[in-house]
Amino acid sequence: MFALAAALPGTPSFVMPAFSATPSRPATANTPLSQPQYTELRDLVLEIFKQYPPSEYHYVGLGRSPTGIISMIQQLDPAAASNLPFSFKGFKYISPDDPLLHEHFKRFLPSASKLGTKKILVIDYVYRGNNLTVAWETLRGYFRKTGRAADGVSVLGLYDDTLNMRASPESPISILIRNGKAGVHIAPLEAKYPEVRKLLQYSHFDDFAQYDSFILDIMASQTNSLNSHELQPRPEYNRLGDFLRKKLRNDKTARAVLKTLFPDTKFYNKQCNEHVAEILVKP
Repeated sequence: MFALAAALPGTPSFVMPAFSATPSRPATANTPLSQPQYTELRDLVLEIFKQYPPSEYHYVGLGRSPTGIISMIQQLDPAAASNLPFSFKGFKYISPDDPLLHEHFKRFLPSASKLGTKKILVIDYVYRGNNLTVAWETLRGYFRKTGRAADGVSVLGLYDDTLNMRASPESPISILIRNGKAGVHIAPLEAKYPEVRKLLQYSHFDDFAQYDSFILDIMASQTNSLNSHELQPRPEYNRLGDFLRKKLRNDKTARAVLKTLFPDTKFYNKQCNEHVAEILVKP
């Protein structure tokens, strides 16, 4: 299970190995992930399922970093996860009630009727947590504006350096955690998921992202509109999905864990051509 840090004093401590000089590369140029990378990514997704059950959450990847996580979840249930193209770099303050943001969220996130009773879990790779913190605040504003409870938004920040979190007490996410904000969670990667940590650190999944990078300050300042209609799905994302789907189909470990997590559902249906299986329990 994650050693989730609910507050800075309780952040788990460990001696962090030095970063490797270069990221771990895929086995071949035509393979998005090596076997060790795939295995760790799978284990991370299964751990997210355990702590944030798919019967209770819709998973949202913030920007391009969580592309691999979201794609793997979508191979299990296409409706269970979404990618939200967004970067808040350079913004000191964004109103949670900004109509441009709400327009953007409306396009990329499930509607209230489709979401049902599920909450949203926003996932990102964090250093200081600026993007994830702003996403948490603005999505809460969006939920309020659309008649939903603001506490329906939680965030999960994946990070690799406990010392950085402690050394940056005024970073946005550190302040939220220290103040005990409900729905804000961080989880270290280094001890259990060193391969995933390197993939995220070196932006490996950027090449396979569903959408190009989308930076708010550039778009909004030039056009006073987010122009999110210009963002179109990239074929590279389908390539990653095809790879993960094939791996999951032959993954006995994943099948065994999923059957344990969801005993009343079927992991793999041979007649299913669109995705591996609809194994997620509906609310």
